Amino acid sequence: MANTEGSDLDPLIDPTPDTTLLDIGAIRHELLQLLGVPVDVLTPKALPEKFRATVLAEATPVCVAISNG
Repeated sequence: MANTEGSDLDPLIDPTPDTTLLDIGAIRHELLQLLGVPVDVLTPKALPEKFRATVLAEATPVCVAISNG
């Protein structure tokens, strides 16, 4: 997870081609409601290029996939 100013939790998600900004916003909202701390949900493309490779190399998967069915 990255560390961005203004949030306590910065999960990195690996979106599918069908993931929308509304989906990312919903994830952020759900985590905020569940955990009670500011959350900044990030995708690999949202990471600055200068440290993207390092963050991706050090990332630890928490959840592999979520089924919508």
